[in-house]
Amino acid sequence: MHIGLSDVFTTEVQGVVKALKIALDRGWSSLWLESDSSLVVASFQQPLLVPWRLRNQWEYCLLRIRNMQFKVTHIYHEGNACADKLANFGVHHQNFTWWEVVPNFIREDYVRNGMCLPMYRYT
Repeated sequence: MHIGLSDVFTTEVQGVVKALKIALDRGWSSLWLESDSSLVVASFQQPLLVPWRLRNQWEYCLLRIRNMQFKVTHIYHEGNACADKLANFGVHHQNFTWWEVVPNFIREDYVRNGMCLPMYRYT
């Protein structure tokens, strides 16, 4: 989804908050979040890094993910072509988009990045 204009870190945090809210709303019990922002990854241990205008939402997500099997890791920017293409999609589309299967425009990168583990649908 298109988040709007902002600095890179704020945009990354907004994306993570949105992803966490989706996972929580869908009742997922497990989530692995990968980010190419080491600052975002560090924010899970140091919430004061998050911009103040997003801090309440961040703290709410941190509180809720305590009840999940949750893992956050850093991946180098070059290591995730899927994320780059999805971000580019979001820049050019104003509405929120959700796929139940891997979209065709990232399928090749999805397989190349070693992400071709079975996809599970959590309800």
